[in-house]
Amino acid sequence: MISKFLIKNWYWFAAIILAGAICFFIGRANTVTITKTEYVTGKTITDSIPGSDPVKSTIPVNPKLPTKPDTVWMKGKPYPVPGRDSIVYQPYDVVQKVDTGKIIQEYITQNEYSNTLFDDNNGKLTVASKVQYNKLQRLDYAFTPVQKVVTKERKRTFTPFLTGSYNTFNQAAAGGGIYIKNIGIGAKYVKDLTTGKTGYEGGIYIKF
Repeated sequence: MISKFLIKNWYWFAAIILAGAICFFIGRANTVTITKTEYVTGKTITDSIPGSDPVKSTIPVNPKLPTKPDTVWMKGKPYPVPGRDSIVYQPYDVVQKVDTGKIIQEYITQNEYSNTLFDDNNGKLTVASKVQYNKLQRLDYAFTPVQKVVTKERKRTFTPFLTGSYNTFNQAAAGGGIYIKNIGIGAKYVKDLTTGKTGYEGGIYIKF
């Protein structure tokens, strides 16, 4: 019975196959490109560089030295020193003199510094240094790279489909339709193989 139906209605099936092929190529042509940009953080790289001798040393003409207040006394009385930089507290003349102890203290003090050179889409670079005895003792750095990843995905605006069915009422059907996102609309050509009656069936399909 089914074979007779197929032979008798071959042109319908040929039309359905042709429509399916057309829908297939139309579906491939109706696509949109979605571009997604991500910044992926990589593994942090750390290292230490030992201190080294300076490549250039310069002695300033007018160095800025630490000073401390001092009072000049003569014969048991404060003595003014004309022509010298001084802070005057009447009736005393208080002058500033170089604080040698302060210079030694700063010379032996270990100073630690930490700076972020940049933190952007290229990554993050942090530098830490230790300075003592007027020299760089150690230089540490940590670099966290950031990689730009661009992903392009092609998505169909609609997806065509073909369908065929047979039920226990001795009815055969063939058709097709389209899906737009998760909702589809389709139609079938139905023929009763017992009575020979034909008709159409429409439906709505939902993807979960």
